[in-house]
Amino acid sequence: MLGENAPALEGFDGGAVAQGRGYPSQDAHRAAQDFATARRELVGLLSQLTSTDLERRATFCGAPVTFADVVGMVVSHDAEHREEIERLLGKG
Repeated sequence: MLGENAPALEGFDGGAVAQGRGYPSQDAHRAAQDFATARRELVGLLSQLTSTDLERRATFCGAPVTFADVVGMVVSHDAEHREEIERLLGKG
């Protein structure tokens, strides 16, 4: 979205991506470390964005969105995974 004007973003099948990347067979501790590293890198990128960057527009599955909306989707998606992990660990 930062390099294109109003791109069309398509949804994806998260389950298929997880299977294709072998998530179910990964070491949980290593996967958590890799995830944390990726999110730190993302936060570093996001911290450099301007309000103009966050207002950039696209379509996602045919609906209009801003870059800020997409960031919100990532945050919500991560929260769902945290809740799932807490349930699996018996903390939720």
